[in-house]
Amino acid sequence: MGCKLSAVRHSAPFVLASMFCLTPIAAGFGRGPATVAFDDVATAAGVANAGDPGAVAWLDVDNDGDEDLFVAALGKDRFYRNDGGGVFSKMRGSGLEKTATSSFGAAVADYDNDGWLDLFVANLDAGNRLYRNENGERFRDVTKIAKVGGGSATPSYSAAWADYDRDGFVDLYVANGTQQQVARNFLYRNQGDGTFREVAAGAGVDAGSTSSLGCAWADYDGDGWPDLFVANFGQANRLFRNNGDGTFRERAQAAGVADTGNGAGAAWGDYDNDGRLDLYVFNTNAGASADRLYRNRGDGTFADVTASVGLAEQGDGEAVVWADFDNDGWLDLFLVNRSDFSAQQNRMYRNIAGTAFADVTQLAGVSGTGSGQPAAAADFDGDGYLDLYVGNLPGKREELFRNRGGSANSLVVRLVGSNGNRGAIGARVTVVAGGVTMTREVTSASGRSSQNQLAPHFGLGASSIVESLEVRWPDGTVSRSTNVGSGVVEIVQPPA
Repeated sequence: MGCKLSAVRHSAPFVLASMFCLTPIAAGFGRGPATVAFDDVATAAGVANAGDPGAVAWLDVDNDGDEDLFVAALGKDRFYRNDGGGVFSKMRGSGLEKTATSSFGAAVADYDNDGWLDLFVANLDAGNRLYRNENGERFRDVTKIAKVGGGSATPSYSAAWADYDRDGFVDLYVANGTQQQVARNFLYRNQGDGTFREVAAGAGVDAGSTSSLGCAWADYDGDGWPDLFVANFGQANRLFRNNGDGTFRERAQAAGVADTGNGAGAAWGDYDNDGRLDLYVFNTNAGASADRLYRNRGDGTFADVTASVGLAEQGDGEAVVWADFDNDGWLDLFLVNRSDFSAQQNRMYRNIAGTAFADVTQLAGVSGTGSGQPAAAADFDGDGYLDLYVGNLPGKREELFRNRGGSANSLVVRLVGSNGNRGAIGARVTVVAGGVTMTREVTSASGRSSQNQLAPHFGLGASSIVESLEVRWPDGTVSRSTNVGSGVVEIVQPPA
């Protein structure tokens, strides 16, 4: 059977616009014969340019429901518009084409709450850039007006958005430094008038003179306030707990995540479906410093479970992506390794019901051509399965791995904030289906400062109906509904 678009008003104070897919399936939920396999379609899709990408961002630029693709490079950045049918066209005159800079970070958010997603690009050598989305037609460089350039003397490696003070306007953290150079980090507080004010020192998150290569926001303690993890190269990593008053307290040592390795980035995800966000930290130039998976105990501390779940990764890490690639309800893990340094391929690990991970790289077909750098996931073809972009060093073309999919269902939740924070960055979505509870947060850039699709994706296995869906909005308000069909649902926050 096919799919039909249906608008359903529930007793909860919001409207659900859902795509109900009625195709019967055979696989069981969260277990059974689920597999994952990909085809590299970069050439056919029109995104197989050879280059030197430092970061990648999936974002629906024109609000047409398709995920477009931005590639930040060590040279000329590239923007591809999704034309549908699995094909992209290189958009010229987008306002994003810059040259002679080294771009290593890309973070997406609607910073001015106008309904169009904007883009921040972190650069190593020519000042950062903030691009305002002009009604889906082009971008305008508003860096000077917004006061977020950072200056060419400060090398910026990554950045991520979050409404840390819950005033309805997303703020921006920028991690600075390189493997050879230290710097202080920036926290730009959104003033709500198109400008920002740098407040890192006063907020307690400048991290001093460090080589901060990665940063990732998440509400790890579930108190409704976004916290911040910073990955440092050759120095202890930092975990800043949000005090809820505009300041933060450093808790990495007490929490058990102050690894002193060659930290390059991190990503949050609830891999064991216990409602608490766990943390994967990857290290570059690994040597004696392996990657780490920290399980959130729920008491403010984390347990290093890397070896016990089968993830003793010793490669030269460049990126990490949490995503449920096989739609079985459990977050899988994709890792990018620099094979030119460590002779390690990229790795895909399938999550076995939150207890262990199985290396399915060869089966999945995503080991890649080598020398990988950024990676990010999105369902670019709208078939309900998450696909994967991987960028490689010069001499190796970019890769777009299309997920072949299968018989399992999924739910994608698109959120529209009404009380500020239009993009709902930091919203927490909890879904119950087939007796399994899954939690996701709407997250700005993570991993190697790259952007997965903003809309949370939930694999549902054999379930075609979500028993309950709860959204905790960034301002703390909560919306709930029951008996939601699989497919795509848009939820608009009730006005205050």
